[in-house]
Amino acid sequence: MTYDLYIGDRTFSSWSLRGWLMLKSFGIPFKSHILGLYSGTLEADLAPFAPARQVPVLKTPKRHMIFDTLAIAETLAQAHPKAGLWPEDPARRGAARSLVAQMHSGFSALRTHCPMNLQNAWEEFEVSENLYADLAYLETL
Repeated sequence: MTYDLYIGDRTFSSWSLRGWLMLKSFGIPFKSHILGLYSGTLEADLAPFAPARQVPVLKTPKRHMIFDTLAIAETLAQAHPKAGLWPEDPARRGAARSLVAQMHSGFSALRTHCPMNLQNAWEEFEVSENLYADLAYLETL
C-alpha cells in the first residue's frame, strides 16, 4: 500500500514538511511529488486535486484525495493503527490532538514574522510583543 504525497519545497514550506515527516517518521510507504510552490505553477499543478488549493495533498492507494495536514494525520492513523501516529491512551491521544491543533491553527505572529527557511539563520532580529507571546505559549505547551 503506497501513498502519493504532493508537496512544495520542504526547505521553505512547513506544511509540506509536516506531511512528509508524518509518512517518513511512521514508516508508511509513499512517493513524494514536488509541485511548483514558488515557480508560479502551483495553481495549475493542484488542478487535478481540486478542491485542494494548497499543499500537502495525499492520494491514498484507493485514489482518495486528502488535503490538510490534520485530515492526512487522521486518515493515516485510521488506515495504520499500529503505526502509532496517535497515542493509544485516550487522555494522551486527546492531549496530542490538542497540541497538533494548536500548531496547525495557532501562532499567527510566529507564522507572520518567522517564515520557514531551513537554509538560513537570522541574527539580531526584532521580536514583536505578539511574537514573544507566541513563543511563550509554545514553551508552555
